[in-house]
Amino acid sequence: LGVLGVTGSANTIENNYLESVELNPGAIFVRNGRQNVIAHNKMIMTQGFGGGTAILLHGGSENVIDGNIANHSTPNVRWEFGVVFVLGASGNFFGNNRMKADQPFFQGSGLMQVDWGGNVGY
Repeated sequence: LGVLGVTGSANTIENNYLESVELNPGAIFVRNGRQNVIAHNKMIMTQGFGGGTAILLHGGSENVIDGNIANHSTPNVRWEFGVVFVLGASGNFFGNNRMKADQPFFQGSGLMQVDWGGNVGY
């Protein structure tokens, strides 16, 4: 479901440049893992009219999402979502992320994450 899929626990995904096109619904997809580090990645949507999700966490806990940037190469076009926590993702940590998105940071109903601050949508 993404350009880069992460499964399992204790993975480090850091300092990557990822291009996502309309065919990919997301750039980074984390599924049910624990204690993964997703840090300092640049995600650029290069084609299409927007949409998609920069970072999607589907389940899992204690993951760190820090210092990531999502942008679009077309002026005035945005990602639909920046960082999204859904379906059981709870107890994750996120901070200092920059998301050019309609909804920069989204948490599903009843999910609790730890916002370290410094997160900016633009």
